[in-house]
Amino acid sequence: MRYIQNPDFMKRAMLPREDAPSIKNPDGSVSTHRMAAEKYKGDWYAFPLISQQKDGSLKQYKDKDWLKALKANLKNDNVMRFGQDKDSAIAFAKGDYKVGTPMEENQIIKSLMRQDPKTLLESLVGK
Repeated sequence: MRYIQNPDFMKRAMLPREDAPSIKNPDGSVSTHRMAAEKYKGDWYAFPLISQQKDGSLKQYKDKDWLKALKANLKNDNVMRFGQDKDSAIAFAKGDYKVGTPMEENQIIKSLMRQDPKTLLESLVGK
């Protein structure tokens, strides 16, 4: 699915990992977004449970507070709208939002992203 929306959380996802604001988890790992997908007023949305505030700080919502997080993110247009497409909303929240960003975990895609676009294209279609 091609996403044409550009909420702020996706702009953060494009930052290099070392530059992305994050929250330290109890196990020592870090989280930048913690995404959720939920149906609200008939439509499916994907949205972060870790939202960047206007002052740059991060606010983390608990899973049980998803509605509060969704409403806060809707006010700032910081959501991805999926209409009736439940499966895409859930897939996006589970990790599809990382595809094509520095957060991408697929090593092949990460390697391809580091290559010069012209050289990559030539290697795929020939000179």
